[in-house]
Amino acid sequence: MVVVLTDGAPTVGETRPVEIQKAVKAANGRAARLFVFGVGHDVNVQLLDSLAEDSRGARDYVTPSQNIEVVLGRFFDRISYPVLADLSIVEVAS
Repeated sequence: MVVVLTDGAPTVGETRPVEIQKAVKAANGRAARLFVFGVGHDVNVQLLDSLAEDSRGARDYVTPSQNIEVVLGRFFDRISYPVLADLSIVEVAS
């Protein structure tokens, strides 16, 4: 699981959304879920939505007028008690 908090659009290093998506996919060899929190008004929603969706994670956005503690609290409530974890299916011979 990877949690990303960002305050806006990419401005340092690689800034092209398509290239960022490729780099994230290439770096995520262990198939970690990416949970993205965009903070502020200048957030690249399309990029963050796709990063979260591609990794089976989730995204949320916080404006300056919102309390980030409330949003992060909801997130931690959701992930604290997974319904299923490390599930595997085994065929049993009869």
